[in-house]
Amino acid sequence: MADADPATVEVTDKNARLLPAPKTFRERWTALHNLPPFLALIWQTSPRMTVVEIVLRLARALLPIALLYVGKLILDSAIAAAATPNPPDSLGDWLASGKLDPLMSLLGLELGLAIVSDALGRAVRLIDTLLAEKVTNETSLRLMRHAATLDLKHFEDADIQDALDRARRQTIGRMTLMSQVFGQAQDAVTIATFAVGLIAYEPWLLYAAPRAVLIEVQQAGRFVAASARDGEVFIWDDDGVLLARAAPSRERIVALHFTPDLASLVTGGWDGRVAALDLTALTTPRDALAQRLGDRWGSAVGP
Repeated sequence: MADADPATVEVTDKNARLLPAPKTFRERWTALHNLPPFLALIWQTSPRMTVVEIVLRLARALLPIALLYVGKLILDSAIAAAATPNPPDSLGDWLASGKLDPLMSLLGLELGLAIVSDALGRAVRLIDTLLAEKVTNETSLRLMRHAATLDLKHFEDADIQDALDRARRQTIGRMTLMSQVFGQAQDAVTIATFAVGLIAYEPWLLYAAPRAVLIEVQQAGRFVAASARDGEVFIWDDDGVLLARAAPSRERIVALHFTPDLASLVTGGWDGRVAALDLTALTTPRDALAQRLGDRWGSAVGP
């Protein structure tokens, strides 16, 4: 049975059916060649509606980063208000003093952006439906024009009839395909804006994110520590400069804690090891550090 030709094997189970072979990466990549003609068909169907679709999706793709930035401003404003000397006693006094006006304005802006995001989502779905209907109608008309050029003998051919029927059914599936193509492009723009924001504000996360399993930020903002899966610990300053790296554990770090005086970073590893990393050398001026080493090891160590 193992040496039998697969084409001659008798199938005894009447419910058994042959499944199509999975497509290779080359075949999937080749299928993308049909995308430019499909986009050209959408543009030819309704250029004006296509432009509206692109503009709406572009605006919606930029809204998430705008919401995050406004959220950052809200947190900054709340922290600044909390640090106000001689703060008012009640909410009414806060509102009357005008110290909450920037915060309230930012909250209103955040609410407005959320409403705009919802409105854009509904508008995108409406334009998607209208444009998809136009594309379906245009495809059906092209199919009928092509069928009108065929002779009677072509309609009597079962293969041609089957091809025409499949083409007619596939015109409906273009509605979903169009939404998926535009949706993927919108998600790509959103991811790109997040990447740009990440590089602009916290570039060290690009290095830490693929490896880190735990990140702790000291409240004073002087140090940022991240632990990696392989037991390494990385320490940055608030400007994103890598100050030090160490491997206090053979396995991943599961706990990080800065001492109140920022003199040490205590780590706990999955292997049960607890280590205290000395951070004083990271903040000691160069001359003082050289003098300390010289006092300990002799005058051979100089500044």
